[in-house]
Amino acid sequence: MNGETSGNVEHGPNKRSAVLPESVRLKGTHERSIDSKARIGLPHPFREILGERRLVLSKWKHGCLALMPDCDFNSLIEDLRRTGLDDETSELIIDTLMHGSHDVTLDREGRIIIPPDMAKYAHLNGKVIVAGEWDKVTIWDYDIYQKHMELEQNIFDRRLSSMLAVAQGRKSREEYKAEIGKEQGRSGEAKSVPLKETE
Repeated sequence: MNGETSGNVEHGPNKRSAVLPESVRLKGTHERSIDSKARIGLPHPFREILGERRLVLSKWKHGCLALMPDCDFNSLIEDLRRTGLDDETSELIIDTLMHGSHDVTLDREGRIIIPPDMAKYAHLNGKVIVAGEWDKVTIWDYDIYQKHMELEQNIFDRRLSSMLAVAQGRKSREEYKAEIGKEQGRSGEAKSVPLKETE
């Protein structure tokens, strides 16, 4: 299946995950809903990849949740520890990931149960977005996701050409970083999306 793309499952030679096979990657965005029992059904392409694996659900950036194989989560924590950074911020990030994670499994219908603390953190109540992000799935409140993507689109529109130039060898990383620094110095950029008020 080398070089093929099928639905929301990407096939190719690159390998970045300790667990997911090098031939498959998670991608695509799907609208779902969280039911009265705090269950969310994963799209079929995601279930095909993750269904037989031990999974971890963790707090993630921008007020969303991340779902990934437990070995990938363990590798993430190990990578962060190997940085050698021992400042309070680094410890806080690792502790937040460890404290804010749960082991989860898919039921026969491809659903996961969102623990109450995780649902509260991500403001999940009603319509949600389930998105593939290469080696993990992120789960968002629908409204927060829309606001986040408005900010992301602005950055995407400005940066894609420059990033491709780096990837194709037409621009150095130093030139790219300098370009970003000048741009941020002129106008600044939003760092996060305001979350909903806790009900």
